[in-house]
Amino acid sequence: MKKIIGIIVLVFSITASINAQENTLRKGMSHPNFTPEQQATLHTKKMTLALDLNTAQQQEIHQLHLAMATDRKSMRAEFKNNREQRVALSDTQKYEKAIARLDKKIAHKAQMKRVLNKDQYEKWSEMHVQKMNQHRKKGFHKRTKGSKEKRRMQHKK
Repeated sequence: MKKIIGIIVLVFSITASINAQENTLRKGMSHPNFTPEQQATLHTKKMTLALDLNTAQQQEIHQLHLAMATDRKSMRAEFKNNREQRVALSDTQKYEKAIARLDKKIAHKAQMKRVLNKDQYEKWSEMHVQKMNQHRKKGFHKRTKGSKEKRRMQHKK
């Protein structure tokens, strides 16, 4: 009897230890909750350091980043609201959202090309590609095998 109780205590302590470690890892990965203005300022300053922007370029890029950050925040709120209400988008709605997202990317790229000179734009493009590759390596956009099917099955229930 003592051995069984000892084994149960050991299993519970190991489980608690593993959960505590996972929680601390997740806390370290959390993103700060910056306002759109703060996000735009930080992103503009990083670009100023990397690309040696002049004041006029800084102001224009700050406005671009501010518009993008406010748009991103509203999109996140809409996504969160849809998820909480379990609203499923139709295929046409998903298509329209994808088209709108790509149109925004194209417009942003054109605006950056207009604001930056040729050398700065080339360097910005390289930085942008590197950042996307880092996200892919970290697995931000990686789906596990079968996750799509699992979500489909949960949605049908």
